[in-house]
Amino acid sequence: MNVLGIPLGVTHGWVLALLPLAALPLMRPPASAIPYSWRGLLPNDPFSLGIDRVLRTIGSLTLVSLVLAASGLHRSAYEVARVGQGAHMVLLVDRSTSMDQPFGRMTAADIAASNVQPSKGEVARELLSTFVAQRQNDRFGMVVFSTFPIPVLRPTDRHDVVHASIMAGNVGRGLAETNIGAGLEQALEYFEGQPYTGARIVVLVSDGAGEISQTPRLRIAHRMQRLRASLYWIYIRSERGPELFDTAGPAGITAAPEMTPEHALHAFFSRMGSPYRAYTAESPEDLERAIADVSRLQNLPVRYRETIARRDLTTACLAAALAGLVLLAAARLSERSAW
Repeated sequence: MNVLGIPLGVTHGWVLALLPLAALPLMRPPASAIPYSWRGLLPNDPFSLGIDRVLRTIGSLTLVSLVLAASGLHRSAYEVARVGQGAHMVLLVDRSTSMDQPFGRMTAADIAASNVQPSKGEVARELLSTFVAQRQNDRFGMVVFSTFPIPVLRPTDRHDVVHASIMAGNVGRGLAETNIGAGLEQALEYFEGQPYTGARIVVLVSDGAGEISQTPRLRIAHRMQRLRASLYWIYIRSERGPELFDTAGPAGITAAPEMTPEHALHAFFSRMGSPYRAYTAESPEDLERAIADVSRLQNLPVRYRETIARRDLTTACLAAALAGLVLLAAARLSERSAW
């Protein structure tokens, strides 16, 4: 039920049957009479009559408060519309075996201490967690993929849940294959049937090495355009991986995309007709700069709905009943029993 626009509910509805008891203070007889020689000699006392009505009303409200407290009164959860700066993002994270290896560009000191170097996946998850913390108004979903895509989290504004989903990728080791096409389709599935209320972005974090056949390419290109989604590929270069832009032409598309799966992916993403940007990360610093650039570019107005959690009102009802009882007790103690 809504009271003045506030959604209210009770846990034990049957207790509300006791609400008619609140009428008892309004119907009780007057206070004990004080003997007096002749009533006609008494002056009119509107102040005392007013006090009597106020005390009766307080008694009635005290009973109402007690009944509502016993029924478990609460404000129900509800949604409110918000407008902020941000986007609806799906983090599509590669979970293949290659992501468990260190970055491609390593100094002699790094090689000497390679047994303690963090893997590409560990650095990516740490920076993605920082990225999420900096974008408070965004809604984030998450998909990880290797041989098959694994839907981890549907888009939500609960950033604590997003952080937990990102760090859960630290468990175990990845599989050998990298099926980027299936991962992209699963990420786009999160946008299906949802109203377009802000920028939609898929952030692909992968070291490539995965091909997409012709039929999935057509599906992905069609859905990207229909859903008005953008793609950001943060390409984490492996130790012997190809340079993504080494044979790039004027439009940033490789001249011979068939040479490597990475070049083929870059060419396909560039030509599918949807907004697309690619970054090459050969070190943790490169990856940090790429994620910072994504954060800077995608800071547009976004509409979203925030869920306001249920709030228990039992304590407030008991406090109101206690205040009423204190006032009634004070009034009782101040009564005059004789002239």
